[in-house]
Amino acid sequence: GFEPRKQAALDALDFVRDEQGENSEEYANALSSLVELFANSAHWKEAEEKTRELIKVTEKVKGQWPLADSYRILGYVCFMQNKLDEAEKASLKTVSMMDADNLQTGSKIQPLRVLGDIYSQRDDLDAALKTYERLYGLTEGIKENHPGIYQDVAASWLTFTSAWAITPKQRNTIVWDWNGGAVIVRMIQYTQPNLSMVSAGIGGAAEI
Repeated sequence: GFEPRKQAALDALDFVRDEQGENSEEYANALSSLVELFANSAHWKEAEEKTRELIKVTEKVKGQWPLADSYRILGYVCFMQNKLDEAEKASLKTVSMMDADNLQTGSKIQPLRVLGDIYSQRDDLDAALKTYERLYGLTEGIKENHPGIYQDVAASWLTFTSAWAITPKQRNTIVWDWNGGAVIVRMIQYTQPNLSMVSAGIGGAAEI
């Protein structure tokens, strides 16, 4: 269960603190394990608290745990608590850091999904569209090795675009390939959306 795993992680963290100190790579690794446990168990408040601590440590200690990953998790756990401004700030920082460091493409998927969801909830559709276009472009490159992620993003796109009432005169067609079939997305101008479809179809990012 969760409680035994939590206690084991806390005990490991205390041990490393006593042996190596808080400004050590070992402490950062132990703290990151606790952060992942909280986040993957949907203990968002605790995850946020420990992630903020992890950011302070990883800003001082250069180890195996990238600072960008700390901000990625912070953006996600803030989003899951509906702290949208904080989630946006952390996710934008994540993407910027990952772009600068040339980190793996897959690492950018979660913060981009968070940003796309935030912009959708705010009705900032231009920003949402640009974000989802970039997100789709990233998943296009990994679809053979990660078809589940690719299909999930493509399905989110379909839900996102179908939630908007668009007349034929407003349409601009982009054709994407999805498992050998044509996915046609038409969007250029917007009217009021079916917000229930937007929130139901796009909400929720991948597990930490």
